[in-house]
This record gives sequence, structure tokens and C-alpha cells, in this order.
Amino acid sequence: MNSVMMPKSLTAKKTIVILILSFCYVGWGGGIGSARQGDERLLVVDDFESGNIDYRNKWSAETGGGGNGIGPWRTVDSEVPARSGKFYLKSSIGSDIARIPGSAGPYRTELRLPPEKRLNDVAPHGPGKWAGAEYWIGFSVYLPSSEFRVHPEGGEWQRDVFYQWHNNARGNEKGSGNPLYIGTDYSARGVLEWRLEMAGEGGKFKPWLGVVELDRWADWVIHVVWDWRPVERGGKGRMTIWKDGSVVYDHAGPTAYRHFRGPFQKLGIYHGWWRPDNRHEKNIDTVRSVYHDAIRIGDGTATYRDVAP
Repeated sequence: MNSVMMPKSLTAKKTIVILILSFCYVGWGGGIGSARQGDERLLVVDDFESGNIDYRNKWSAETGGGGNGIGPWRTVDSEVPARSGKFYLKSSIGSDIARIPGSAGPYRTELRLPPEKRLNDVAPHGPGKWAGAEYWIGFSVYLPSSEFRVHPEGGEWQRDVFYQWHNNARGNEKGSGNPLYIGTDYSARGVLEWRLEMAGEGGKFKPWLGVVELDRWADWVIHVVWDWRPVERGGKGRMTIWKDGSVVYDHAGPTAYRHFRGPFQKLGIYHGWWRPDNRHEKNIDTVRSVYHDAIRIGDGTATYRDVAP
């Protein structure tokens, strides 16, 4: 298995490879990706410019309703500068949020793709059938300093997840952990850093992806080919992640577990430390919010430019 993690830990040779990857995919220029809603390569394009969350065509709530303005998910237009257009998505957690109808509790506010756009419907069930399914994903995340200060307790209290492909195991299928999540964690250096978790038949990895810069949009692009098989057995698994235009992780090998059903993706905010079974209610009164914008989710025929914020 080959994994490329933080640039600081790379050899000079690997650094050159990453620079080449960044140039080949990004090229010259910038701005919001070239593809737009209606392009068959894209499953979802959402800048939330309607001022509402489109539950009919683009999203389904993780649990219950949602809504606009009073729910745990809502669109806003003036709390922070938008990444694209005027509106963006706000997801919040905390004890006050838990009392809102449709909330999944104080620790989770997430949106999924609707059923017809999930991996399990794009590719048939069975580990030999969904293997090879390919996606391009782009989005921006904004963390406000007013709600993401490094807490004196550090550790798990700082761990939040903002985008993930969730394990979809049935019954007693082996394999724990999620094939992909991007979030934050409190590092040994005493600072808040971006962190990736990747879990599959090749093992579980949690590389650091750099220090979090609060009060600014962080642009992410992910290119993934889901496959539980190793390369020597014909596996096509691949995962490359860019942050703000630079490759921060590159992996060839198994990207998932050998489960009957493939993983599913969702975004928002998840804070496991506030789960009722973790019994850390003393901090739950703190409301924590995150913003998402410029979301593009494409199939394997899409490109970096199609999805990049």
C-alpha cells in the first residue's frame, strides 16, 4: 500500500510526484468548477442559491425533517462571506439543537444524497459489483473561530467530522471504521488540525492534513475509486485528496471493506464526544456550527475542474 500524507513527512521524490499530480489535475486558472447542474457527469451541484435546502432532488436528512431557518440544517447569507454566490449551508449541533423536531440529537446534523444518487443504487449490491465505482467530490468548509477554539481538555472533545463516506456493513460483516472522513482533531502539537480517516481491507489510517485556519473557506477535492481488493488481485482502489489546490493525500490500494453494500456519503457536522453514551453532557450546551458551500459530486467521467470550488 502506498500512502502520501503530510508534505512535511514526504521525501523529495514524493514531493515532486505530488506537485506533478497537482499540476496535472488543477492546471492553470481557478474559480468554481466548469460543470453545472444538468451536466450528466454530476450527481449533485449545490450552491444553495435558492435560499432553501432541496430535499426533493438533492438531499435527504440523516434523521427526520430538517427545514430552513429553524432546523438543524438551514441556509444563511450573512453570517460569513459566501464561498460562491450569496447563500451557503449551516449545520449546527448542541443541546438547543437537539430539541428541534427532526434533529438527530446534540451530536449529529448531516445530510445524505437521496436514495437514487447513492452508491448502492448507482452500482448493484454485492462486493464484486460495486467495486470500481468512481466519484469526484468538491466542496468548501468554513469553521468560525467563535465556535472552534481549542478546548483545554483537547483530545476527543475537539474531534469533529464534516464530510464522510460511512461504513455500510450488514449484521456480522467484519470491518469497522469508515472508508473516508475528513474532520478536525487536537494534535500532539497542541493545535487544531485537519485529519483524514481511511479504513478498509488494507487497514486503518489517520494522517494529519495540516493546521486548520479558522474564519476562512477551505476548498476540498476528492477523487476516489471504491474497491476492497488489493492491487495484485486486480483491485482498482484509489484515493487522492486536494486541499486548497494542493495534494495532501494520495493512495493506491484497497479503499473499503468487502461488504455486500458499498459505503454512503454525507456531510454536515458530527461530534461523537457529545453522543449520549459518552456521557460528556457538561460541554453539550455549547452550540457548534459549520458552513458548507460550492458542493459538486460527480461520477467517474467528471474531472477535477468539474468539481473544484
